[in-house]
Amino acid sequence: MASGHAPKHAVIGTTITFTLLAALAVLLRLYTRIKIISRSGIDDLFISLAMLLSILLTICQCRETHYGGSRHFASLSPFEQQRFAQWLWASIWIYYLALGTVKCSILLQYLRIFTQRRFQVTCYVMIGVVGVYTAWAVSSAIFACTPVALFWDHTLQGTCFSRLAVWFANAGFNIATDIITTALPLPMLRALHLPRHQKIALLVVFGLGGVTCIISILRLPALYAISKATDVSYSNPLTALYSNLEVNIGILCCSIPPLKAFVARVWPGLFGDVRSGNPREDGGRGPPPKRRFGIASLREIEIMTMPRQEACEGGGDERGSKRDSDSTCKLAGNGSSLGRREDQG
Repeated sequence: MASGHAPKHAVIGTTITFTLLAALAVLLRLYTRIKIISRSGIDDLFISLAMLLSILLTICQCRETHYGGSRHFASLSPFEQQRFAQWLWASIWIYYLALGTVKCSILLQYLRIFTQRRFQVTCYVMIGVVGVYTAWAVSSAIFACTPVALFWDHTLQGTCFSRLAVWFANAGFNIATDIITTALPLPMLRALHLPRHQKIALLVVFGLGGVTCIISILRLPALYAISKATDVSYSNPLTALYSNLEVNIGILCCSIPPLKAFVARVWPGLFGDVRSGNPREDGGRGPPPKRRFGIASLREIEIMTMPRQEACEGGGDERGSKRDSDSTCKLAGNGSSLGRREDQG
């Protein structure tokens, strides 16, 4: 049978390191959204809440190791056994809540970018599904035993859920929603008429969530080990480590795409000047290209990562009409979505 054991120093070192990396990414994301492009949204609020939950999760897991994690349960004192189980209980429902918050942030971020009605309805449905699943997962973790204290105090009388059934049901649903959330925008991006390297870059950026899916799958053998184990403190550390990675890498993947404006501010030449671009064949005098499938053009996406003042200063070559300049300013200032209306006809 697979073992869920991991050394104490590995759990502490890995969880703290990835929590700090995720916190740095979130801080840079918030700085970019608030200070550089002046366009924060509800998705930023959700990722901030997820980061706070990730910090709480790391604290719980470090306290588990302090009270006997990675050691055999029989070698712990009664006090250590009870404290270990209490921190384990807290870490489980915090983990579920953090995962749900990260997914909601990703889906809300999609709503800022993709304006096609059918896609937005799908996103709202997914937010509802993730919300209901998260509520169930958190409730099943908090009330895993009746009474609740039976989880850590085995002198009480009562009953507990089957760990194997509940944890694997939750894990399966979690992986399914991970895959759907990651795959959701890919057909929209593939339909864009862009140079091959730009399309690949966008697909990679929006497909970063696949890393979280992989970690969720890798976590399953360790989850099975802790579900069947009687030596809980010895068999839990690997599951704790994977759970922490899943949350923090999810936060990292969600926070990296909005950092383009920050990187462009620090290394101005890295992405080139988005205001110059390639001039249209009509010299900027014709109508802008039509949007397909409700997604803004690459030009519009770049403008949306710029501060309003920068976006309105350039706007193309000198032959560009005033109408194009005005539309660029309108696009840069339209708030939390790209292109409120799709072109008709």
